[in-house]
Amino acid sequence: MSRSRAHRRRIRPVIEDVPPLEFVPVEASQERPTRRLKARDRDRVMVDIIHDGNFIPPQFMVDRNGVDIPRSAYWDTYVAERDWGAEMVAEALVARLGLDGYLRVNIARGLLDFGRFPGSTALGADHMQRYAIDRPFSQLLGPRQKRDLLDLYYDRISDGIEDAVAGKHIKIAIHTYDDRDRDTGAIRPEMSVITRSHGMDRRYQGPVAAFDELYPEKLGEFTADPVLRDRISLTLQKTGIFVEPNYPYSLPEGSLEVRSQVWSFFDYLRRLFEQVHPETAEEPAYQRVWAMLQDTNLRSVECGALRGYIHLYRYPPEGEEVAYHQAVNAYASIARFLRRDQGEIVREYRRSPTRLSSLAIEVRKDLLWEMDPRSEPIRPLPSRAAEIADVLARSIGTYLERDRGEAW
Repeated sequence: MSRSRAHRRRIRPVIEDVPPLEFVPVEASQERPTRRLKARDRDRVMVDIIHDGNFIPPQFMVDRNGVDIPRSAYWDTYVAERDWGAEMVAEALVARLGLDGYLRVNIARGLLDFGRFPGSTALGADHMQRYAIDRPFSQLLGPRQKRDLLDLYYDRISDGIEDAVAGKHIKIAIHTYDDRDRDTGAIRPEMSVITRSHGMDRRYQGPVAAFDELYPEKLGEFTADPVLRDRISLTLQKTGIFVEPNYPYSLPEGSLEVRSQVWSFFDYLRRLFEQVHPETAEEPAYQRVWAMLQDTNLRSVECGALRGYIHLYRYPPEGEEVAYHQAVNAYASIARFLRRDQGEIVREYRRSPTRLSSLAIEVRKDLLWEMDPRSEPIRPLPSRAAEIADVLARSIGTYLERDRGEAW
């Protein structure tokens, strides 16, 4: 295989406009033994990287007053927040599985983190309270710039990934993390496989609290089949790579892994509902409710207003009283359908081998890049990335051939 494009990614951010989301084609690996998936499975597996981008659009390199933002204001954040090496692993993994390519978010995470809910992080927020626009840009940019950043970049990324996820059974996100915890200095495991939301760990119902109460709490336990998680972990451990699942942190509710689970379930529920009630497919009240249920990036004003009317008993917009009342009735109808037969729909979905498994794989950065004493990258280690990708490909193939179909 030719020298990887991922090896040539610039260390410094590139200040120019680029597509916020890009599908990167990859040629299948010719190495032996092959890890290439069967044709039926290649169309059902997706690989993405959302935090290894290095582009900053120029309109966000001036502050709210139109003054150029100096490199010193964002450099440390850019270095610390970027998932160094994630693209090397993703490219090698896709080549071994025989997939056509992977999805890459090009925008630097230090400017825009697509793994969080849209918004601007307040001063004093901790790691799990962050929004997509984090410090220092949350403090440097003005309201118009922030709106443009979300409208022109966050939303376009969301639309593209939403289209890509449809019909997939496995979505694998490659991430990398620091070798040590920034607060305690504790050494982190070489890799982690993350499938549990922060909300479920903290026992506040996780996705149920973040989205809509119709999303069953039982489905919030994991974002992927635990058998897939354990197969990956076991295969890595057998090769001498130490793995600690769901450590040192879990998935924020705004992560793509959690959001895709909620979106996929309501997509499944809608298809079942409209098979039984086809007359509702074109009714505005039902369309509004389905849009609200699948508004998992929480970007729609209309969906937010309907959510507040249904759950918080707020006033509807003036002149929309009848339409909102009809939407409440539609919501109640969908809720009755979901809960019929003592929750058989949830049980069937939970056992389905076609249910989306969406997981994040973390690799310690120092395994993939040589770092200087300040934890800044010096040079990539592509051979190590290829070794890790080979083990991941083998474990995914084993899961699809032997393990898939067990209830989770």
